Amino acid sequence: MQNKNLKLYLFLAIFFLLPNFANAFGNPVSFYNIQPYTKGTSSNFPLYPKSTALEPQKGQCVYDENYGSEVCKVADTSEFTVGQIGDAVRPPYSRWRIDSSDGSKYFLLKDGETPAGSGKGQTVIFNSADDSIHKIITEINSGEPRELRWDYSGTKQNSMYYVSGCTFYEYDIVSGLSTIVHNFGNDFANCGRILNDVEGDSSSDSRYWAFMIQNPYDGSKYPMRAIVTYDKQTDSILGTLDYAAYAAAGGTSESMPTPNMVDISPLGNKVVLLNGRSWGAVVTITGPWTDEGVGVWSSPYQSLTNGNNAFNWVKVDGVILTSKTPIDGDRQWTRVSAENKLYVRLTGGESPASHSITLEYGKRPNDLNSIFDGPHAFAFDFSSPVKVCNDETHGGWAFDLNGNEVYVCQVNNGNWANADGDTIAYTDILTGQTNTIMYHSDIGWDVGGWHFGRFYNSNIRGWVYMTSYSNSDTSLSWMRNQAFMLELKPFAEHPRVWRIADTHNNYPGAAAYKREAFSPITRDGLKIYWGSDWPGGNGTVDTYSVRLPDNWWNVLNGNDEIAPAAPSGLAVQ
Repeated sequence: MQNKNLKLYLFLAIFFLLPNFANAFGNPVSFYNIQPYTKGTSSNFPLYPKSTALEPQKGQCVYDENYGSEVCKVADTSEFTVGQIGDAVRPPYSRWRIDSSDGSKYFLLKDGETPAGSGKGQTVIFNSADDSIHKIITEINSGEPRELRWDYSGTKQNSMYYVSGCTFYEYDIVSGLSTIVHNFGNDFANCGRILNDVEGDSSSDSRYWAFMIQNPYDGSKYPMRAIVTYDKQTDSILGTLDYAAYAAAGGTSESMPTPNMVDISPLGNKVVLLNGRSWGAVVTITGPWTDEGVGVWSSPYQSLTNGNNAFNWVKVDGVILTSKTPIDGDRQWTRVSAENKLYVRLTGGESPASHSITLEYGKRPNDLNSIFDGPHAFAFDFSSPVKVCNDETHGGWAFDLNGNEVYVCQVNNGNWANADGDTIAYTDILTGQTNTIMYHSDIGWDVGGWHFGRFYNSNIRGWVYMTSYSNSDTSLSWMRNQAFMLELKPFAEHPRVWRIADTHNNYPGAAAYKREAFSPITRDGLKIYWGSDWPGGNGTVDTYSVRLPDNWWNVLNGNDEIAPAAPSGLAVQ
């Protein structure tokens, strides 16, 4: 009888003390802090007090009873020689994996060079088993612009890829040797560089890639030349979007737009061009024109530009004038927003009244409502465009319950019919169907932003992995500085939120960007990493990780009745 009562008491204690841990059927599941979301309220999500835990040493872990997770430090700046590191060793970004194809290694980026001053040694490879340093890549410059990625095929566990100039290279971590995969300078004469712009990735088997081709630096930028999709297996360019193709597809800006990044979908079905939203207009300045002396004339403009004061160009009779402050010669313009005046000087100081003076404000207004207005997923030949977000915001990749690839993003403006502004939404990249998961207003406006992960295994379905970053001193959002997952469901169906861990992040700190908690998830979906400046610690950005339960996606989706074992070292508190 006593044993039966003890079992009953234990069951009731677990059931009532852990009300948040529930699977799809409402049954208790240990180590899952999960609650459903309802639009218009955050009552299901308590604001946890700030952690007072001391910063752990490398190899030490901190258990948090609010989340049911154990945060472990896996890399520390103190591991590196003074002069070969600044104040950070962290994952480079969240949108692509850092673990090798066999999972035995992972890499991080440090803000220093090895040897010091060599221009090399920015990337560090760690052994996954014990988080020891396997190798610092000293043979090449391995900083963020090199866009290092592992080979994901499973056949080259010691291979990585990177870009330099216009060449795509393979790097062997054992020999330290680099070999050319493809020189795009042979395809594009006078090529300046190739890049996906850090945030993009290849397909999950490393076969398909996308690159921007840019001309040499002109003193202010690398002008866009083309975007290509590339098949590494056949060493062939599959599609090219240059200015001629852009114009043929309806693009009308005077130069080809530069996406925030280019990205291949995990299954290699589409390429995403993360173009910014188009807005603004081309307007004609109608006067009246006032003679300001020395051949300079002025006219009010703000009623025509809706108060916008940033101009892309000013033209006279279709020919661009030079921006110059102060004006000191012919065919120049400037503006003084406080005076609501556009100033121009034409040839010989003649009056602009007899000429057509036009200006453009905004961002590529001529592309408004075209396939280059906001991010689109294209076939590899740049046909079949599907809009996947409203703007060049943060986003990531996941699979819905049917295994379809979906692009998940932060919608930050009401310019897209598919989703309300200030929401998190996901779009099927083949059909274009969009569903809104959550509204920012229910999270709190003091969340500084989110970063999104990328799943590679299409068996991991129904969830997207994210991190948030907020001012650690002032934020009162229940989602402040957390690692979490959102269920891929329309908000009306009450998608669940899995609050995985406190990121223990002092944001914005001394350098905000490094403290945004970029957090990739491994291919097997079982481990997350992020960089964090632990509050009250030594002020450096170090790398932390959480081991997730085995088979969590099937448990949470109701496909597995047996809850997975807790990560090593955890116990119900």
